[in-house]
Amino acid sequence: MIMTPVGDESGNREASLLGRVWFWNENSQLGFVFSSSTIFKLPNGTQRSPDVAWISTPRWEALTPEQRKKFPPIAPDFVIELCPETDDLQPLQAKMQEYIDSGVKLGWLINPQDQQVEIYRLGQLVAAWPLPSELSGEPVMPGFVLKRQFWLRAFLRFSRRENLRKAHFCVRNAHAKMGTSAYP
Repeated sequence: MIMTPVGDESGNREASLLGRVWFWNENSQLGFVFSSSTIFKLPNGTQRSPDVAWISTPRWEALTPEQRKKFPPIAPDFVIELCPETDDLQPLQAKMQEYIDSGVKLGWLINPQDQQVEIYRLGQLVAAWPLPSELSGEPVMPGFVLKRQFWLRAFLRFSRRENLRKAHFCVRNAHAKMGTSAYP
């Protein structure tokens, strides 16, 4: 299986999300957190590796030690997929639906470009929202909440940095066209 690596922005955002879930789980001790390096064998036979996954302790411990060492034959309880700027949203939406159809209880498809999150819940219709002030993992992950401060730091930081780069580039080009220096 070949997995395409992600770029700077997506990698940082993915790590930030993984860290938040890991920190919550470290405090709650309710399950196990997995990175995008983990491949799960879903009940339909496909192998998937969500950007972030979480499995409750009873479900994880129901697997044999041998099953846990390889690609675990289990659908996580919770998944997050982050839509990189270079990816098309539709295949990720299909992947999220596949997770739900396989038994995932809660999934978030986060689209930083459109500043939107799609929430997938087992047995419910998909809900799409602008990035909210709080995003709750209830009832699947009791007490897990991503707050607006996280969205602002993790997702808007790169937008500001990119806008500053573009502005600096425009100023340099304007000075070059005028034959003047951008720096006194």
